[in-house]
Amino acid sequence: MYVRGTTPTTFQGEYELGLTKRAICIDPADSRVVIHTASRLHYAKAYPVEMNVKVKDIGDVAPEDLSYVITYYTAENGPAGASPQATRTTYRAENELAGMHH
Repeated sequence: MYVRGTTPTTFQGEYELGLTKRAICIDPADSRVVIHTASRLHYAKAYPVEMNVKVKDIGDVAPEDLSYVITYYTAENGPAGASPQATRTTYRAENELAGMHH
């Protein structure tokens, strides 16, 4: 992730380690927002935010990158509302079917 107006940074070896997803642009909540150059999104790990927990508003995902966030998250977690078990079962079934055609 990176703040609009800055350049996304990649580090040596990231691509070879499988970190191949597009950097996501954040439209900052205000001009003081800074995101560390090593900031990454972990799509397979969701963090629920409870009502009584203070959080900092860093901004919004840039509209042109929102579809990437949804695609990457869905690829890791399945469609919204799907249980993890159903997602694993569907994935396994799809892979087994794909193997039958080869």
